[in-house]
Amino acid sequence: MKKIIIFLLFLYWFLYGVTIEVKQDGTGDYTQIQTAIENAVNGDTILVYHGIYYENINFNAKDIVVSSLYLVDENNEHINTTIIDGNHSGSCVRIVDSNNEYLMLCGFTLQNGSGSPCYEDYDLSGGGILIYNSSPIIKKCTIKNNSAFYGGGIKIAYRYNSPIGCPILKGNRILKNHAYYAGGGISIAYLGDVEFDPNNLNSVYLNTAGTGNDIIRGGIDPQTQPINVIVDTFTVMNPDNFYFSDHANSSFSCQHSAIEQVNSDLYVATDGDDNNSGLSPFEPLKTIARAYINIYADEDNPHTIHVASGTYSPSATGEKYGLNMKDYVSLQGVGENETFLDADYQSFLILGQDHEKKYTISDLTIMNHYETMRHFSSAIEIFQPRDVTIRNVTIRNCIDVGSVTCITTPRQGNTENTLEGNKLLLDNVTMRDNVGSCTAILSYIDDIVFNNFIVKNNTPNYNAEFIGGSAVAVGGLFDPERYVCKIYNSQFSNNIDGTIEWPNSPIAFEAMYNHTYMINCTIANNEGVEATNGGAISLSNFATLDLYNSIAYGNFPNQIFLENGNIYGGPSHLNIHNSLIENGEEGILEQPNNEVAWYGENLTCDPLFDSTGDYPFALSSTSPCIDAGTLDLPEGIELPETDLAGNPRVVGASVDMGAYEYQGGGSGDSQDDDLQVPDITNTLLSVYPNPFRISATKSEVTIKLELSKAGNIRLDIYNLKGQKIKTIMDAYASKGVYNSKWDCKDETGKKISSGMYLIKLTENGKITRVNRFTVVK
Repeated sequence: MKKIIIFLLFLYWFLYGVTIEVKQDGTGDYTQIQTAIENAVNGDTILVYHGIYYENINFNAKDIVVSSLYLVDENNEHINTTIIDGNHSGSCVRIVDSNNEYLMLCGFTLQNGSGSPCYEDYDLSGGGILIYNSSPIIKKCTIKNNSAFYGGGIKIAYRYNSPIGCPILKGNRILKNHAYYAGGGISIAYLGDVEFDPNNLNSVYLNTAGTGNDIIRGGIDPQTQPINVIVDTFTVMNPDNFYFSDHANSSFSCQHSAIEQVNSDLYVATDGDDNNSGLSPFEPLKTIARAYINIYADEDNPHTIHVASGTYSPSATGEKYGLNMKDYVSLQGVGENETFLDADYQSFLILGQDHEKKYTISDLTIMNHYETMRHFSSAIEIFQPRDVTIRNVTIRNCIDVGSVTCITTPRQGNTENTLEGNKLLLDNVTMRDNVGSCTAILSYIDDIVFNNFIVKNNTPNYNAEFIGGSAVAVGGLFDPERYVCKIYNSQFSNNIDGTIEWPNSPIAFEAMYNHTYMINCTIANNEGVEATNGGAISLSNFATLDLYNSIAYGNFPNQIFLENGNIYGGPSHLNIHNSLIENGEEGILEQPNNEVAWYGENLTCDPLFDSTGDYPFALSSTSPCIDAGTLDLPEGIELPETDLAGNPRVVGASVDMGAYEYQGGGSGDSQDDDLQVPDITNTLLSVYPNPFRISATKSEVTIKLELSKAGNIRLDIYNLKGQKIKTIMDAYASKGVYNSKWDCKDETGKKISSGMYLIKLTENGKITRVNRFTVVK
């Protein structure tokens, strides 16, 4: 059989072209592959002898064969010893506009490619091989350790709406390549086609990418046709979207798996090894990306990747960003000041592309993202989050070019394809010292909750084509009541917007096509340096903002801006409840066709921040914002138990305005001195839930008493004026635990109003405990 192949090969050479030899020792026709290609004509065969060729070769649309000596004798050793090294300066091989019958690349190892523009001014694609509008045969090549934005190993793409031909893959090994965004092994563009030879099987395994680690079949175009992926070895036997991301219902089968997944928590450390099991802190893996490859989880078996202290970066630990998220797999560091995910200014860091469900990213710092490509990318990108939490995370020192964010959640497809039940919680998240057009864009999410959220000191990138943009933008599309955003205890401060493309500058927070509630927030000292209009808060396109107990002060050019309701579709609504807006109505720039309404007691004066401590936007003792808020919040809005500094949320006669509660005692009426008691007993007294919201389904608060000794016990409820509301218990009681229910009614059976209350415990005639709790209607 081999003799027949060789005979046919020589017959081909004789009839159709000549053989050009490339030898590095100078005994052939050329010493470089690209020089040989430039001097070849259609029908020629370029035969490359052993060696490492540091080149980025281009077929130049010629109908030629480029092969190692494998073509002569089918000895696999030629594959390992004939190497095209891209030297991190482009694709190892580019095959562009070459839809020819005898086009083939055969018998090489391709390594260290970094991709080339697939289209004009496009992201780098095809680290190993870029195939564009071409139909080559890629045969018996090892494609490894390449990287690109799309298709770390191979990128297959076509000119839009004019697909030509079908590349054929025969017996290749595609492994350990990386795509910053999609298709670590192979990325196949929508409308593209490829044939996996069913007789000479390929192997694709242990590649990494932000989505589709091994293979991605992209696109949602209805014309995209499924393909038949059949391989010898894949990373796992039954891949989900993490390994094979497909939007065209392609088929898949393989004969072997490279790994067995682990149904367990995994551990990662900077001194680990990716050959370790990762099952304990004493045998950790080295990279987070490998942990995601190895780990298995499902709804009944959620797991966590535990990341030890240290810096995880491409240069320090060989980390592969962006990290591809998985359903039910959480990522947990040791703390924001101990675990650092550092992109080395090369890419974004985390990507949740495939609507992953129920995971948490927590206790770490994400840093040094640098977006240099055309793609809209971020330090973290989460597409249609399905109950995702980001907690105790700092995002800092990220540099973005163009309209880029640190967290973004755009929708894929149209409104009909949008998933229901998108939910994202950002809890104790800080975004600071980032440079770019935006800090956070969160859109098309049914339920977004910010709690203890800080956005500060973010500035424009004046080197970018697009300069400026709001620090945080939230929005929906055509269904503003569906998309709800709740923001508690949050601070937007010292952000700068450099927008010069249009005069309406949204500096700190922008809302459109959604309903946002801001509860106890501080928006201060934000500046639109080039703005003639705009404001720290900007509303447009059917947005509704309910502002409760919040402060907007010291912002330029305005505190709040409502864009013309006729421009893009409809009016916006601003409802202000017990908040401080500097200069009142004059601090709000309202263009036509919008509505502004004021409720409760609002302030327009200086909030008198205390800038001397650790929290420069905390309230001073003389602040008019103390006790000036309202506890009358809408159904579904819960007053947090603590403020942004972690202190009790309500201290004094009522809740304060702003993100920080003054802790030195309120300016209003307070409890009598006899209610201030020392800790003189081991008895425990608690009230829960606290705060307690009275609703149609919840009307009883639970009072738990743990007596350290027997005695005469009395439990009384007081208001902050020292007036007794009701006696809950008055009896002799033995040592033990007692649970009492109170229906929030006074002695006359009347429901109490919202506010702060005190529960006083008297043991054998002495006051031993006084606890505060809050009731909200």
